[in-house]
Amino acid sequence: MQSNNPAPPPEEPAGLAVTRFFSAPAERVFDAWLDPASAGRWLFATSAGQMERVEMDARAGGKFVIVEKRGRTLAEHLGTYEIIERPRRLVFRYATNHDEEPTRVTVAIEPVAVGCKLILTHEISPAWTAVREKAHAGWTMILEGLAAKILGERDFFISRVFNAPRDLVWKAWTDHNQMEWLGPKGLTIHHAKLDFRPGGIFHYAMRTPDGRDIWGKWVILEIIPLERLVFVNSFSDEGGGVARHPTMPAWPLELLSTVAFAELEGGTLLTVRWLPVNATDIERKTFDDSHPSMTGGWTGSLDRLVAHLAKA
Repeated sequence: MQSNNPAPPPEEPAGLAVTRFFSAPAERVFDAWLDPASAGRWLFATSAGQMERVEMDARAGGKFVIVEKRGRTLAEHLGTYEIIERPRRLVFRYATNHDEEPTRVTVAIEPVAVGCKLILTHEISPAWTAVREKAHAGWTMILEGLAAKILGERDFFISRVFNAPRDLVWKAWTDHNQMEWLGPKGLTIHHAKLDFRPGGIFHYAMRTPDGRDIWGKWVILEIIPLERLVFVNSFSDEGGGVARHPTMPAWPLELLSTVAFAELEGGTLLTVRWLPVNATDIERKTFDDSHPSMTGGWTGSLDRLVAHLAKA
């Protein structure tokens, strides 16, 4: 007898993806995933944990075991490598114990002009849907550990929630006619030319109260409408070249800038992240020591953006 009730469709994996830019070359980022000595410092590592065991048979079909002691418990991370294509792609199946059904993780690494872009995709099972955000936060923390502990990258970031729709906040960053808010308090933009496309340039000048012009530019790397804007930011000159900071000669010449836009109920969460590119040790130290002043400068700019959005 044929049933009148159709069979339910198979459950699809509830995937998640985490994207991060690094100033390091793709080869260095890729190798950190397969070197036991470095992986034990960041991969599945927690700040309060103590790494007990790291074993990696880095070949297709090979297995890895990473065990960290967390209090009185041992946190296991077990996996099998499926694809290893240095330096662009790593695929492995992963579980947190021997009884758990493994899920697939893909690490795709794409070289860009100033480092590389990493996209981690985790094909979690439908049963994980309830903890999807927790898994996303966990992978984000892991990639932060890779950046800080292995690559020596210490980002500056600042976030602000705006009481405005995401499309308005996005336009304030991407329409040169609306970017008069950009820059610290007391400075005004009097020149702005924007070629809004990957590879395009935003060239602008900010005028100080005493009449001096400070030029800057972006070289746009990535545009994901309403979600993410990535560019290389630098001081500039009237001709569009790269210039030193007008008062801090040890400031990095270029910064990798990632601006993320997340929709919230009734508003928008904006996150700005800065990372020095090809910086010397002195330039990196200057950048790290300047985090408090950068917070003050960006706070002033974002205050101006609040006022701008209130008039939109």
